[in-house]
Amino acid sequence: MSDRQELWDLIDDFHFCMATTHQGGTMRSRPMSPYVDKSAGVIYFLADAGAPMADQIQADQDINLAFIAPKDKNFISLSGTAGVSQDQAIIKDLWNPTAEAWFPGGPGTVALITITPSSAELWDGESSKIKTMWEMAKARRKDQKPDVTEHKKMSL
Repeated sequence: MSDRQELWDLIDDFHFCMATTHQGGTMRSRPMSPYVDKSAGVIYFLADAGAPMADQIQADQDINLAFIAPKDKNFISLSGTAGVSQDQAIIKDLWNPTAEAWFPGGPGTVALITITPSSAELWDGESSKIKTMWEMAKARRKDQKPDVTEHKKMSL
């Protein structure tokens, strides 16, 4: 499996991530539910059409998504650009009971945020507890950092 395919497969398993945008001279993060479209190579979010996130993206398209699964020891930082649209065909395709709960006004009150990733970093810590304990002990003995994760950087 390629690194890119591994990344998309991992992201597809996440139900939430933190999306960070620019707000003036500062940064703003909020939890979002990603909808992954592997074939198009994009990630979608549904957001209230009047939410500040839409305005922030229109002012500065740079975005970072942070995916964290501490139990599995998987961490992903994905950078890219975002766009905002009212594409009702995609919104209706993504619509589900969770979206209905968050947006009781229906699909017409929702903005579609499309993220096109440009780069990603992945820390994959699938080590067993025994291997992690061994690496920690070895690192202490040799005065070095433990080797408990695999770190990859990739352009997308």
